[in-house]
Amino acid sequence: MTGLSAEARRQRLLRKFYRSGSEGTWTRPFDDFPAEVRTNLLNMAAVRGGELPVLSHFRDPEHWVLLTTEQVITWRPDGILHLPWSEIEGATVDAAHVNGTLASSPDGKLALNRLKILLRRGETVELELEEGAAFFGFWNALKMVATMNNA
Repeated sequence: MTGLSAEARRQRLLRKFYRSGSEGTWTRPFDDFPAEVRTNLLNMAAVRGGELPVLSHFRDPEHWVLLTTEQVITWRPDGILHLPWSEIEGATVDAAHVNGTLASSPDGKLALNRLKILLRRGETVELELEEGAAFFGFWNALKMVATMNNA
């Protein structure tokens, strides 16, 4: 699927997001954020020409994740982290996080908010996202990225 145009990849990811989740307070399709937030995200993330922003979780300038048609970009205290699609093997939730959340929250799995991106080089990167349906939509979009890499 990486042979698809950027617009076709964007549309597939948005369909996956909506089929498996929904918008939240801080998580939604990039185009649905106010213009000021979109401009700030594009500047902070340094999105390249031809690359389309798809989904974002934006709580504030130090808590954000942007999924584009080519990479996942997120803020870190030590600098902006760029994860090209070609490096992404999968996305999962840590078992300890699931067990702790299920044991401590009356919302059950809807309280999950930490996702791990599995990288081809054997490392993982943890993302903190918005809990609820927005979390599941973002997670499934990231799993689709991994599937598109292996196609």
